[in-house]
Amino acid sequence: MDNKVVTTILGAAALSGSVFAGEPSAKEVIAPAPVCESYTCDALKNLGKVYKNESNPWIQEVKLFGRAQFQYAYVDGSDADSEGYAEWRRVRLGAEVKFAKFFSAKVRANLEDGSANDNDFAFGGYDEAYFGFDLGKAFNPSFVDKAKLTYGRHKISIGEDVHTSSKKIKTVERSALTGAVRPDNNVGGLLSLEKGDWEGAFGIFSSDEGNDRQLFDDYSGETLVYLSSAHGLESGDLIFDLIINTDAEQAEDYKNNWAASVAYRTDLWNWDWAFNVVLGDAESDDEDESGFFGGLVIQPSKFIYEDKLEFVGRYYFQAASEEEGVGVNSRYSRTALGGRGDLHNSVYAGLNYYFCGNNAKIMTGVEYETLSTPDGSNNATTLWSAVRFYF
Repeated sequence: MDNKVVTTILGAAALSGSVFAGEPSAKEVIAPAPVCESYTCDALKNLGKVYKNESNPWIQEVKLFGRAQFQYAYVDGSDADSEGYAEWRRVRLGAEVKFAKFFSAKVRANLEDGSANDNDFAFGGYDEAYFGFDLGKAFNPSFVDKAKLTYGRHKISIGEDVHTSSKKIKTVERSALTGAVRPDNNVGGLLSLEKGDWEGAFGIFSSDEGNDRQLFDDYSGETLVYLSSAHGLESGDLIFDLIINTDAEQAEDYKNNWAASVAYRTDLWNWDWAFNVVLGDAESDDEDESGFFGGLVIQPSKFIYEDKLEFVGRYYFQAASEEEGVGVNSRYSRTALGGRGDLHNSVYAGLNYYFCGNNAKIMTGVEYETLSTPDGSNNATTLWSAVRFYF
């Protein structure tokens, strides 16, 4: 391994020991977030608030939102030459309108259509696009506090780090484990409910990604049934997710028969912690990639300096019953690790600096991975850096 890579790993490990001197951070119900204090930050945070008037019978609210995320990764692995990757990871712009008291429409488009080292600023498809009807406002049911029905292209949240927006995740990339069970943003209907400290969702979605370049894409492919239940407890948040594929053999994109996740977020020993257990059963034309798989994610984090400088650690593993039942993240380290295997381990340590809370931040990290493949054990080290902002 390159000496510079070894030095960086040792430096990150040494730095992680200093975090115990920091003050504990405040915990929010969904995800801890640093405070946005300055006038400049407030301007960024409020940039997209175009109009709001609840007494207007026609248009109640109009807001815009956007994000830009650039990142660089340098990978040194045992199964490929070292290589650097630079990429506009996400460039998105969208809008949401609430109208006629009970209705809403939301659309968000990708404005980057390239890949690593080949960025192209062009329309890259719709990330989300759906209509909503506020059942709670329309019918005021007594058994829930809020109820909303939406139809269109949605983000389907399964796994702890998928329940956290890419605007607020603490590591540069999500884990490959939740990547294995998360569908694409597919077309379907979603019923969202809230009651006190509980939130639930029930959805029926197409198992195929379809054509995300069409604003009103058709429901196509086989059916995914989605259930989610989040409980706000005194000690933290407990989240259950389940996806059932009605016919994985015929599905073109999402090939798991089923996938389930149990996640827990809490404050412990003056640290913020996220735990996630994920299980699933994969269907594939290749028997070596089918069968049962599962794993565990543990992610501690703590502010070293007030709400500005944060240390983040993460360990996760995933294992499968078949010799190629596990895949690593498609970005950057897959070639260096040799593709697929039956056991994957990852350790990540990073520092995040927040200029304006999650609205503007710099992220750095180092990740070490091992993968057991049919041809032997491979390893890779990735150095991460990223700049992210949103409004």
